Amino acid sequence: MSMEATAGKNPINHVGKIYNLLSKEIAKDIADAGAEQVYVRLMSQIGKPIDHPLIASVQMVSDKNLEGKAREITDYWFENITEITKMCVEGRAQTF
Repeated sequence: MSMEATAGKNPINHVGKIYNLLSKEIAKDIADAGAEQVYVRLMSQIGKPIDHPLIASVQMVSDKNLEGKAREITDYWFENITEITKMCVEGRAQTF
C-alpha cells in the first residue's frame, strides 16, 4: 500500500509509482519463498539513482530462515528495476 495516488503517474520516472510496484513484487516473491507475512518499505532520495534507495527495509513473519533469500530477491529486483516499468506498460503490473 502506498500513500501516493495511483492514477496518472508516469511508470518510467515517477519514483513513487515504481517503488509501489517494486515493493509489491518483492513482497510477493518473498511470500512465495515461504514467508507468512512480508512488509517492504522503500524510500528514495532526491538526486540519487532510482536503483539506490535511501531505505530498503524488509520485515517478515516466517517459521523459515529467509533472510538470505529476502536479500537475494530484493537485490534481484533492484538490479532489474526497469522490468517494473516494462511490466506496467504491458499491463502486467497494477498499483491496486
